[in-house]
Amino acid sequence: MKVVNVKIVELKPYVKNAKKHPENQIELLKKNIEKFGFTTPILIDEKNNVIAGHGRLIVMQGLNKEEIPCVRMENLSNEEVKALRLADNRIAEMGDWDMDLVIEELKELSSENLDLTGFDLSQLALDPDPLKNNHNQSLDDVFRVYIDCESEDESKNIFDILQGMNLNPKILNL
Repeated sequence: MKVVNVKIVELKPYVKNAKKHPENQIELLKKNIEKFGFTTPILIDEKNNVIAGHGRLIVMQGLNKEEIPCVRMENLSNEEVKALRLADNRIAEMGDWDMDLVIEELKELSSENLDLTGFDLSQLALDPDPLKNNHNQSLDDVFRVYIDCESEDESKNIFDILQGMNLNPKILNL
């Protein structure tokens, strides 16, 4: 596999690309590329059609870059290109997060680098200083329970029950 630089104007985004790239994702990609550089080349075919990396291409166009690192995928049938295009996005979505490890890693990041992760402290119910509200409590006294719910209504019902028991529940949306 060889990485080649290709002029952005020569690249052809796939018009039927099924993966959508909302503005907040593009902005986060932009921040990451500005901070860490362009770390993942665009996948293209022999005719410079984009197979994977549409979001990164949008960012680089917005940054007015002239060239972009690409990996040219050769000798793929049209069907294989379609399969690769879908698989590239879908397979990454299929992984699960170990939230205890995520929280452990996030606690070690500065706010500047935390902003690059796409994680939101309020969504994770992560208090950057878990001891600030109860100075008598040690970290060994902080426990978390995660409950997978089938729907938003179910999570709200469980939240209400736990709150009624004078517990301090938080809802974590993943």
